[in-house]
Amino acid sequence: MELARATGGSVEAVTDEQTAAAIRATATLEGIYTETAGGVTIAAVEAARRRGTIRDGDEVVALLTGNGLKTPDAVRFGIETRPAEPGRPGLAPVIPARFSAFEGWLSA
Repeated sequence: MELARATGGSVEAVTDEQTAAAIRATATLEGIYTETAGGVTIAAVEAARRRGTIRDGDEVVALLTGNGLKTPDAVRFGIETRPAEPGRPGLAPVIPARFSAFEGWLSA
C-alpha cells in the first residue's frame, strides 16, 4: 500500500462476482477469454475508473496473460451453482475422441 501511494498508484479490491462479470464482459466485448487473474485485473480497472483514480484521457494498459480454459468454472461464479457437466445444454456435446468426430461436430 505504501509503495502504491508513494508512486501515485492505487490498490483496488474486487469481489468474486465482479471478477466473474469482468471475465464474461471481456470475452463478450473483446473476444478475449481470460482466466481469473485477468478478470481481477479488468474488475480492478473498472473499480479504479468508478472511484476516479483512472480519469478520462488516462492511458491504461491491462495485461491479460492467462487463458480462461485454465479456470473454466470461474466465469460462471455468481450465476450458476452446478459445475460444468459434459452434454449439459450450453456446453459442447460429448463426442468420441477422434478427429473425424470433432470435424463432424464442427461442421454440424
